[in-house]
Amino acid sequence: MGRAASIEKAATGGSGMDSHTGGAGRSGRSLGRANRGETTIAQVTPSRWSSARRYGLLAAVAVVGLAAPLTPLTANATTQTIPPTLLSTIGGPEHAYVYPSGVEVAPNGDIVVSDIGNNTVDEFTPSGTLVWQVGTFGAGTNQFDNPRDVGVDTAGNVFVADAGNSRIVKLNANGSWNTSWTAGGNGTNMSFPLGVSVANNQVYVADTGRKLVRVFDDNGNSVASFGTNGTCIIGGLRDVDADAAGNIYVANYENNNILKFTSTGTCITTWGTKGSGNGQFRAVYGVSLATDPVAEAAGDGTQEVYTADSQNNRME
Repeated sequence: MGRAASIEKAATGGSGMDSHTGGAGRSGRSLGRANRGETTIAQVTPSRWSSARRYGLLAAVAVVGLAAPLTPLTANATTQTIPPTLLSTIGGPEHAYVYPSGVEVAPNGDIVVSDIGNNTVDEFTPSGTLVWQVGTFGAGTNQFDNPRDVGVDTAGNVFVADAGNSRIVKLNANGSWNTSWTAGGNGTNMSFPLGVSVANNQVYVADTGRKLVRVFDDNGNSVASFGTNGTCIIGGLRDVDADAAGNIYVANYENNNILKFTSTGTCITTWGTKGSGNGQFRAVYGVSLATDPVAEAAGDGTQEVYTADSQNNRME
């Protein structure tokens, strides 16, 4: 599949993934880290998701505004389809300006992109103007090797899952280098982290090579590190996020399910089986906790779980 070469902005719909097993960037068939052949990111209008942490998940097909509330799918839910309307595109086909893998929205509304094709991290205005860009191929300062995902905190600092270097990189809000770390906690280093998100002033990492969830403070100090617990069996985690209460959700793509842990790693529940029905998944590559933008505008700030169901070409 060719590389995803553009970022597209649409009105109506909704963050991102890539394949650790040979794909580049979060699968273009999922919703956010686009595979290098299909793309897209869009801006959520008319109202943006204030938390908007997993626009990798909302972005793969398009970052969009919702004309009506999205209903997350469960085994008993019904599908609600809201087709996006394209507003604009950043980049272009073939030898592209940008190969987006992970996408987030900064507090000022700018779009932050992990560009796996050029080994850079970029920030654009909502209209597509480049604000800053940092990175070349390598393992040093201001270098990346396969930057798969980005997370942004409330101050605008950017956290990068630098997968090929098995580290997390922290950039300041202006794109300047802050720090990086490889230590994952419990005396182990990270191995090929594919997903990163920021919530509750903490950094959540999907340490794919170790099959562990890592939690850090925003300076890289380990807060928690855990793996399989009870019925929450990690079989290839691709993404991780947390709700406002601190509960942690894992996109467990090899086992085609979502795992929910407490903040300390105790299994709460799981859901999903392999398939294409409601509440089923085929290689779930992304998970995000966010409020429905239309419901939020009406005063309902309830968080919902959104997933990028890669091989079913849909978001649930």
